[in-house]
Amino acid sequence: MASRAPSPKGRLEFEAVDKKLNGFKLTYGDARDFHLGLSVLGVPTRENVLEAMRAEHCAGEDSSLPFTCSKTNMETTPQIEWHFVVEPKTGLTTLGIHAWPAETTLTSVKAPREPKPPSTFDGARAERDAQLKDLGLSPLRDTEFFACRLAMGGMFFKYNYALRGVILGKKVPSFTKNLHEINRGNLYVTTISELQSGILRLAKITQATPIFRGVPGLLPHEFFTPDASGLQGACDVGFAGASTERSIAIDNSTRDDRPAIYFEIVQAMDRGADLSWLSLYPLEKEVTLPACTFLELQGRRVEMQGTQEQLVVRVAIRTPNP
Repeated sequence: MASRAPSPKGRLEFEAVDKKLNGFKLTYGDARDFHLGLSVLGVPTRENVLEAMRAEHCAGEDSSLPFTCSKTNMETTPQIEWHFVVEPKTGLTTLGIHAWPAETTLTSVKAPREPKPPSTFDGARAERDAQLKDLGLSPLRDTEFFACRLAMGGMFFKYNYALRGVILGKKVPSFTKNLHEINRGNLYVTTISELQSGILRLAKITQATPIFRGVPGLLPHEFFTPDASGLQGACDVGFAGASTERSIAIDNSTRDDRPAIYFEIVQAMDRGADLSWLSLYPLEKEVTLPACTFLELQGRRVEMQGTQEQLVVRVAIRTPNP
């Protein structure tokens, strides 16, 4: 893999790469979105949290509305995902279906998912609870565990439709359209709150190693323009998955010869959570960044991936407060 540093003309070189790739621009939030965080979604339920999460998946306007997971081309519904994760032993009977939905492509996830009772993870949870206790932190709540499992399956996209629709809908009308047409206005406020809390909790016991993320699309020029505080970068308002394995991120960023950005992410005290142990697709070896993480630009270069020029961006992350 060949690489070269930016020319003295800097931004002009990357604009030339943009034009050559002819890709679409990604949309990010700013420092204000980072500081506001999830507060823009509304107030989550603090009592009977599990029942509130169940209602969001099984009694919402979109609960029985099919949607397709882009990574696996699997068609499912929120209520199916809920029962697959929370009640896999009785779920098929409760739903009145004969089989769980199946993936039609495994390129990204490597292997099909399997229904596993929550008790399967008792040992792994106990190990992590002990690590949290050593740091003076509370153990992972059941509701956080279920939210993380749901996100590591099919619901990841639905939660991000809610976040992007509310936070970025004014910038990108299609995000508002997805929120209303695909989510039917369901914001999953309580589930997203538990997911965010679970990620931030498990991040405390995740190794602070470099992680990698490949994203189809091109960064907006604002990403490289210092803001009023002198910061360069942007706020990724949705939950974002990265991998501890560079090759997985490269595969994701170069698939189908689409224009893409390849992120090298520096982790320190602020870091994502290793959710591979509870993921429905553990072979992705995913580290998940919380919603509204700020990506602070550290450097950039252009590399050749095969015959295609690719922008490699090195960022440090700043995660929001719980």
